Amino acid sequence: MPAPKLRDKQRASPRLNVDITHAVSPYLSSRAIEPAVQKRLQIGYNERIRGYTAIPWHDVSGRIANVKYRSTRDKRFFYEAGATSISELVYGLHIARQSDYAIIVEGEVDALSWLTAGIFAVAVGSASLSDKQAQLIVNSGFERIYLGGDNDSQGRTLNRRAADKLRGFAELFEVDYGKEKDANDVLVRHGADELRRIFEDAARIQAINLRLT
Repeated sequence: MPAPKLRDKQRASPRLNVDITHAVSPYLSSRAIEPAVQKRLQIGYNERIRGYTAIPWHDVSGRIANVKYRSTRDKRFFYEAGATSISELVYGLHIARQSDYAIIVEGEVDALSWLTAGIFAVAVGSASLSDKQAQLIVNSGFERIYLGGDNDSQGRTLNRRAADKLRGFAELFEVDYGKEKDANDVLVRHGADELRRIFEDAARIQAINLRLT
C-alpha cells in the first residue's frame, strides 16, 4: 500500500514567540492527569491569557509548533494564530515515537489520560486524520497501532479513517471503553488500572473483518 500523499512535505514548523510558564493545571488535575505527565508535556499557562490552560503541541523534534488554550471554566478553546496547523501535527508523537506502539485518540486530555496510566498515546485533535498526520505516524515506525477514538459516532469515524490510512503499516487493534465515553472518563471513574486492562484486552483487527461502523 503506498504511503499517504502529502500536499506539502517540506513545510517547517514556524518558531513561536510564546512564553508558557510550566505549572500543574488545576483543571487537568481535576481530570486525574498526574502532575508528572503534565510536566513532561510542558503544560502550563500564558501570562497574557488568564483563565486558560496552555497545552503545547510539539513537532516530532520536540519543538513547540502550536499551543491550545483551554478554558478552565468551560469548554471554550482556541489555538495560537499563525502557528502550524493542528492538521499537520500529532500531539504527543515526539514522546510516543520512542515506543513500538501508540494509541490514537481525538483530544489531548485522552492522550494525557493514557500517559497517566503509563501507556503511549497520541492525539490528532478531531475525528479526522489528515494525510500529513497519517504520514507522521507511519514515519514513526510503530509496530502496533491502537484505535482509541471516543465511544460515539465521531470516535468510530476516527477509528475507521485511521484504519483505512494505516492498514498495512502496522498491526491494528481496537480499544473498547465499555460503557464509558473515552479514556479520560475511564481514568476519572475507574482509575489507571482499568485503562491498563482495556489496553491489554484490545482486540486485533483483521483486514477482512473490520468492525468499526
